[in-house]
Amino acid sequence: KKASNKRVFPLLLKKELNKDPDTLMMFFLTLVARDAGHPQLWSKSRLTIEVTQGVEVLGFEKAVYEVDISEDSPVETLVVWAFAGTNPNEATTYRFSGTTVTKFKIGRNSGLLTIRESLDREKDDFYNITVEASRVSSPAVYSSIQ
Repeated sequence: KKASNKRVFPLLLKKELNKDPDTLMMFFLTLVARDAGHPQLWSKSRLTIEVTQGVEVLGFEKAVYEVDISEDSPVETLVVWAFAGTNPNEATTYRFSGTTVTKFKIGRNSGLLTIRESLDREKDDFYNITVEASRVSSPAVYSSIQ
């Protein structure tokens, strides 16, 4: 049995598609990649695009959040609420990455970014953290901020 490697990605459309909800829209594309070497190497892959109705786009209020925090801030201090979506009661999960992720923690279901360890300005005077939100739905929806 062949393993499924199905992935879902958002696409930006250049023009409006048919709005008839009873019409199933599928597109089949062949993607070919070639290099400039000799002999020329190439690979191709077949893409299947299925257009679905009513997909909500996750989005944060801002693309970049800048926050000033005192190094005297106690552990558990709220840094920012990285809320993505339109309804705080929907099943959205959050995670983050960065060089100093041990200093902070994020509520997996809330998006509340708080201080996990004491901060020391002499060691780190700047933190760059990327927060990613995802919703387990069909199709899955993703968004991220810095």
